[in-house]
Amino acid sequence: VQFSSTVKFSAKIQRANKSLDFAVLKLDGSGKMPAPLKLYVGSGQGLTETPVRAIGFPGVGAVGRVGASSAQELLQTLSNYRTPSCTRGIISKFDADAIGRGVFETSAAFSPGSSGGPLIDLCGNVIGITSFALSDKVSAGKYAISAKDLYEKVLQPGGISALAVEDVCSAAPTSRRTMLFIVVGLALLGFVAILVALRLREPTTRPIKKPVIIPSPII
Repeated sequence: VQFSSTVKFSAKIQRANKSLDFAVLKLDGSGKMPAPLKLYVGSGQGLTETPVRAIGFPGVGAVGRVGASSAQELLQTLSNYRTPSCTRGIISKFDADAIGRGVFETSAAFSPGSSGGPLIDLCGNVIGITSFALSDKVSAGKYAISAKDLYEKVLQPGGISALAVEDVCSAAPTSRRTMLFIVVGLALLGFVAILVALRLREPTTRPIKKPVIIPSPII
């Protein structure tokens, strides 16, 4: 398994589920492991129109169809697809398929080669695993198997731990820099408000009018 040009790990299958089309790999190596993603294990209901992102390697699907004369040539070709694609969309609905898997329909586009990639919310939590489409057309429905199925039917029975959450993010978290600008802006507004309040409380000094003396007529 290769994460970059320098970070590589050997891997072996730790657990697999053919009906769900999932396999869990165990990585071995001394390099720095990437941070694990959290799996959404909620009911899946009420997520319609939740913003999501689909991540995958769509070009890999074309490599399989073209074919390669040797394993070395195949690996060399696959190395050209190290940068994943990221498409945006929303969750259209959640339902169960014919074999009982929880499935999310999404408008986020993906094509052959992207299956197996994560469907994530705006906080990076994995909602589902991209799996199939009704056709190759861009407008065709795209479907992702629920991450809850992966968690409950593959990971937990195999004693494999994972980070799990029961809520999704519908808005991206605010960055530290943005929060700093907000705090500084509120502080400046508060300072201006104090100055205005003090100005309004200052006593106003009015000039004292001198009495006008009208001389009386001499009789």
